[in-house]
Amino acid sequence: MKNKSTILIFIICFCLSLDLTAQKADFSTIRDNIEAKFWVDLDTINLCESIIFNGIVFDSSTINSEFRKYELSEIIVTELADLSESRLIHKNCDFIILLGTGYSQSDDDKSQILGRIRENLNANVPKLKIHDFLCSKCKQVIIDGRAYEIYDAKEIVNNLTVKDIEYIADYESSDPSVYGQNAQNGLIEIYLTKKGKKKKSW
Repeated sequence: MKNKSTILIFIICFCLSLDLTAQKADFSTIRDNIEAKFWVDLDTINLCESIIFNGIVFDSSTINSEFRKYELSEIIVTELADLSESRLIHKNCDFIILLGTGYSQSDDDKSQILGRIRENLNANVPKLKIHDFLCSKCKQVIIDGRAYEIYDAKEIVNNLTVKDIEYIADYESSDPSVYGQNAQNGLIEIYLTKKGKKKKSW
């Protein structure tokens, strides 16, 4: 009986730990992520009160009730759109937050961004691995939420195809205190398709 109780307690603790690792999305955390990715203090810019999530307009008071339906890891599209390049005429703000659980990104868009990061890493990372090498011009690569050091990133990126990529984003510069020193040169965020995840051996 004692052994059965011990096993039951272990199973309950294990299940609880699984629940804790699955973090629900909330606007405060996503706001912090956006500030880190775009290396900007959102309080210092003329930010719209509205937020567009999966193509639907919300405000900051109602967005969290919608977010409760999603895990944080499901919010893969995070953009800070500059409205000065928009055709919207009646606007009283300069930037708007765009969020989404998926994105219909064309193969051409994926190919262009993938090509840019390949060019950046291949031009700036030596062919032979140098211990503690610091790349002054390399961008930081994040794949499925995990940051990779430059030699691993170079190998991975050179072996990816457009069909392996669900979504890829290119940020001009991001907060190095969050993403590491190379993020000040730019941040590449990649989410893989199921096919890409299966192919992944790193």
